[in-house]
Amino acid sequence: MQNSLFQFVRQSLGWLLLVVFSILLLSSTGAQLHSRLLLMGDWLYGDYYMLRADLPAPSCQREFDIEKRLDELESAASADAGLDALFDDDASFDREASRRSLEKAQQLCQDKYDLYEESSSQITTSVKMFRSIEQAVEFFSLIVFDYQKFLIVLVLFLGAICATLSQHHISFRPIKTRFEHYCVQSLETLALLGLYIPSLTFFAQSKNAITSPLSVIFAWTVVGAASVLTFISLVRLLKPSDTLQSDNRSWFAKSISMLLCIPIYIYMLLIAGFYFLVIEKHVTGISIYAGQLFEQAEMFLQIGLYIWLGMLLKRSRLGQQLFNVIRPWGFSPEIVAFIAVVMMAVPTAYTGASGIIIIAMGAIVYTELCHSGARRSLALAATAMTGSAGVVLRPCLIIVVIAALNKDVVTQDLYSSGLRVFGLSMALLLLILLMTSKDKFTLKPWSQVKSPFVKALQDLILPVMIFIIMTIAYDFILDAQLDEISAPIILPVIMLLILYFERRKGRSAPECEGSEIITAEPLPKLIHAATMEAALHIGALLMLMTFSFALGGVIERTEVVALLPSVFDSVWVCMAMLVVILVLIGMVMDPFGAVVLVSGSLASLAYTNGIAPLHFWMVTLVAFELGYLTPPVALNHLLTRQVIGEKEAVLAEQEAMQASGWWYKHERILLPMTVMAITLLLTAFVPLFVKTL
Repeated sequence: MQNSLFQFVRQSLGWLLLVVFSILLLSSTGAQLHSRLLLMGDWLYGDYYMLRADLPAPSCQREFDIEKRLDELESAASADAGLDALFDDDASFDREASRRSLEKAQQLCQDKYDLYEESSSQITTSVKMFRSIEQAVEFFSLIVFDYQKFLIVLVLFLGAICATLSQHHISFRPIKTRFEHYCVQSLETLALLGLYIPSLTFFAQSKNAITSPLSVIFAWTVVGAASVLTFISLVRLLKPSDTLQSDNRSWFAKSISMLLCIPIYIYMLLIAGFYFLVIEKHVTGISIYAGQLFEQAEMFLQIGLYIWLGMLLKRSRLGQQLFNVIRPWGFSPEIVAFIAVVMMAVPTAYTGASGIIIIAMGAIVYTELCHSGARRSLALAATAMTGSAGVVLRPCLIIVVIAALNKDVVTQDLYSSGLRVFGLSMALLLLILLMTSKDKFTLKPWSQVKSPFVKALQDLILPVMIFIIMTIAYDFILDAQLDEISAPIILPVIMLLILYFERRKGRSAPECEGSEIITAEPLPKLIHAATMEAALHIGALLMLMTFSFALGGVIERTEVVALLPSVFDSVWVCMAMLVVILVLIGMVMDPFGAVVLVSGSLASLAYTNGIAPLHFWMVTLVAFELGYLTPPVALNHLLTRQVIGEKEAVLAEQEAMQASGWWYKHERILLPMTVMAITLLLTAFVPLFVKTL
């Protein structure tokens, strides 16, 4: 009964989130459409800006007797002549000057009437219909823009509610026993209560300063959402699942196991809560720092759209079709893994963060690598790496953020250097894969490749044509190019069209292990299922990002960086210290929050000690990616485990333990760490060595 109720709530929230996504797509498209409608109106009607609204009728008098008005003015002037003579030697009335003034006023009035009559004559039924559409599109786009903060609150907390109901938050492993359930849910309830109280206090302290009704509603929305999350966690605590097992191990063993089940965002929230509430006694500290998410609402709404895109993509045949192009060549699993990592660099560059692309496309990459014959540990390693390479490529959003916060670097230089770093990391990946490959490099003859390869290319014609046509249509009709700004709007529309035409042709995604795909679903049901799954991942990832801001606030206010010397004796020592610190930051913070923190602290330290700004930020980006792949947190690996499912993750661990050789037993951790660690060392120290020559 309880699970049925939770499932009903999840389905309802899925429909609501689908409405939010639809509003985002329509409003963003509407904003682009509105600018084109203005140009179209000007082309159709000429000077459309004058026709967008009815001009008010002039109130002046255009027909009057100038001579009579002059006589009246002269009489009035004569009555005041005695007083004026006290201050002016010449108090006579200048009839000719007054005549010219009245004639100009009469002409101006006539011009107003002419403009009004001309405008009124041009406002036909066609104009009224066109401007009604144009103004409706403008109104819808503007109101959604004004309510962006509400939308990110909805997306965040709808996802958080779904993730909390399903216990889908990012952790090292899921809850399996009743002991783990009671301990974890108690800590989660306590942590969320620590969020609810600061939210309520923050609103109470700032309500006198809030003048906008919109701000008041927003504050109450945040408080209400925090209270709902706390209530759900309390209900989960009191009503454990019937599938939980008993645990007869020692208390110490159970406690160690339980610590791995605590969601990472709870650790962040407890640390931030303890610091702000107990040490600083700054009750609203968590709300202030976590609230930075709402100040960057547009960017985090894009993250939600990208994850939704990934769940839609997961239900199409596109992932399988791309790998079908590679499969006929008979490449070894290592080469297929390398190609997969390179291919995923492009979508990673558009999303701007590695975690997003793993959630969006990780299940597809992992499944297809397994189908290509890759061992599970290699598939896990490659999936975790898919999001690490593209963060230094154009048009990655995180590089735009770096350039915006730091005037010492520009995006063009960052992208150029990033391309070289990308080439270095991919060369290292290929080298290590070839060195550790269990199979020799093979390539089937063209006679065997031709037929399946051509068929695979033919299968790609439909999605490629849809992509090309829609990209051209957006560019030509709406003047919207496929860049980091418009990609989260255009790509979901393209994906929906691909799914629609796949269903029309009776084709659907095949079932695959670790997937929730249902092959016979009609399109509306499929979209809803994708949205429900997206809600889980959105809630898990955005909660983690939100409280990484709070954790960043703790790091900032404790002034840990101030403990470092401002000037080092050697630039090599300074770089080594920065590399270690940057990797540690990458292990505990999301990339956007980490960039903000580093910009305000470590960047100036690096510049002072002779490290070039461009060099420093390339090192920073690579260090962050190494941090996301490094235990004990290894966020990219946790996200990979999240998307492939616990059952498949356990099978991968069992398979790895049966492998021969230390490398293959720990390949999923060692491969990405080795590649990124060598890349980081070369990126950090080779430019310093070259500089000394």
